[in-house]
Amino acid sequence: PTAGREWVQAILESGAWEERGWTIGRSADDAGIGALEDKMVLAVNPTEWGDDLQAFFQRYYPHVRYVPLSAATPAALRQALKDM
Repeated sequence: PTAGREWVQAILESGAWEERGWTIGRSADDAGIGALEDKMVLAVNPTEWGDDLQAFFQRYYPHVRYVPLSAATPAALRQALKDM
């Protein structure tokens, strides 16, 4: 929720959006909702949400595969996504 446009730009520059067709958003509910059988939420810097984001998904969206990713800077995020 605290990420600015430079974090979104890092995602775009990583190539992950084009390769995987990911949806980029700021809402945990938007990320979890839907009836897809295989759904993954890649949560960037989940500790910045203030609550236990993993517990949130386990409780409200148990079908979601939750993947936390910590990155100190947009450049670190860009590289982490390239390495995935």
